[in-house]
Amino acid sequence: MTSTQAQLETMNAGAFVAVVARDALTVTGLDAQSFLQSLISQDIGSMKTGDSAEALLLQPQGKLIAWFRITALNDQAWLLDCDHGVGTALRDGLVRFKIRVKCDIVALESIVMVRVRGANADTIVADLMSTMPIAVESAVANGIGIRAQWGNVDGVDWIGPQVCVEQVVAQVVLLGATEIEPSVYESLRVANGVLVQGIDIDDTTIAQEAALETTAVSFTKGCFVGQELVCRIDSRGHVNRFVRKLQLPSPAALEVGAAVEHNGKAVGAITSVAPHLGFALATIRREVAPGATVQSAEISAIVLER
Repeated sequence: MTSTQAQLETMNAGAFVAVVARDALTVTGLDAQSFLQSLISQDIGSMKTGDSAEALLLQPQGKLIAWFRITALNDQAWLLDCDHGVGTALRDGLVRFKIRVKCDIVALESIVMVRVRGANADTIVADLMSTMPIAVESAVANGIGIRAQWGNVDGVDWIGPQVCVEQVVAQVVLLGATEIEPSVYESLRVANGVLVQGIDIDDTTIAQEAALETTAVSFTKGCFVGQELVCRIDSRGHVNRFVRKLQLPSPAALEVGAAVEHNGKAVGAITSVAPHLGFALATIRREVAPGATVQSAEISAIVLER
């Protein structure tokens, strides 16, 4: 039995904590809010200090530059955090449009995310959040706790400097969470249908292919970069593929990149695998609906909504 299998089998039904690489940057200044509001897909006009929301920065043609979370630190300071490796694209994409705008865009160094999820996480969230005041200085120097969810599972993400990780993890464990290793976290991520940019989605992705429009797009805010394609698809179009979850016979080993077939025809590819839990993520042609049976590397799987 591998250590991943052992930890998955011995984990109780309580909360877990994992340390995940993350990129982050701040946008601060008199014009920070109006600058971001004009570019990104989310409506941040009514967000108050401590509020967070998912958002997209899109190419003018509507495809993805960055999928990120935006948090209001105050009315002139915003924290943007995204999957590791995406921060440069996010920063460069914003800087490209920064013309005669009074704001500073600063990439934060050595940033990580301490992620808490699972049963009883709500109690840990309340305790942890009560110790983390929202302010620009504390967010940059000591990190910030942000309420977050996986589906209906409550949780919190702490975003902050690497030097503070041990202290935060120790506090979360003291509050009752079980610390898990990266391979276990990866399996749980896939089983919960949580996407990672650069793995499951990339700069060819359209928002509706990954259901990002349900949480990261405002269709009432007015103009944003890439709006035309996203709104046209929403009103009278469709996309040709979706990111789906596959239910596998457990355990089942699949390779990332393996072709997915339906009735002998290639219809997609595997992007992530949780072999010990019997799930995978894959891009699948739209004509293969949830409930269908597909094959990959001679393994049959059931297509699920993510």
